[in-house]
Amino acid sequence: MKRTLILATLIMSFYGTKATVYQTISEPALWNAFVFKASSGNWYFHNEARFRLIDNFGNTQQWLVRPSIHFTPNNWLDIGAGYSFITNYPYLDYYTPRPMPEHNTWFQLTPKYENNSTFGLIRIRHEQRFQSFVCDCDEQEIAGWQYNSRLRIMPEAGIEMGKWKFSVYNEMFWVIDNRSVTSTGVFIHQNWLGFWANRKMNERLNISAGYMNFYLFTGQPASHESHHMFRLSFNYHINLTASPE
Repeated sequence: MKRTLILATLIMSFYGTKATVYQTISEPALWNAFVFKASSGNWYFHNEARFRLIDNFGNTQQWLVRPSIHFTPNNWLDIGAGYSFITNYPYLDYYTPRPMPEHNTWFQLTPKYENNSTFGLIRIRHEQRFQSFVCDCDEQEIAGWQYNSRLRIMPEAGIEMGKWKFSVYNEMFWVIDNRSVTSTGVFIHQNWLGFWANRKMNERLNISAGYMNFYLFTGQPASHESHHMFRLSFNYHINLTASPE
């Protein structure tokens, strides 16, 4: 049942991505991540440090830090809550007078399954976002914070082969507020479609590399972005309850 649900969601999300015809700005980009995880029994702490380079890798688009706490009551469900600090930078036609910070808190549920060498999950995250805006009198001064919420749904499915894991995913974003971009006729205001290859280096370290098509509707009728984004992630896990070697 879980496998069928994940497959159906992937098919729906691929259809939703293709159903919108749009004009795009397209540039290659790079997304780096450093992920730390410390687990103890059914609980674990997770922290990410990420940054994205855009415009042929020449400009910083975003960097973020995202700590969170998770509880796994069984082998098919992960419950998590966390905080993100994000800084968005000017790039390409996305103009801001200065780097713009954002704070958000979030809660997520992740049903998942494993069956022999195959695995899959659907991550459902709801974010409470507080985005900065500048003062009309001084564009270098943060005047306040604008609130909106956002829903993110990401199905992922893959296969494990020895020390290697391969997976495909499609993460979809919807803004939920009075100015929701869904009212413009755009089905998904942001979409990440891609694949991963993950190599287990040892009991604590694994390294992932992959490709993602990054789509973003920026809020203007003909203003869309679609970037070829290469991803690299270093993941370090400490099991605090493991027996010493």
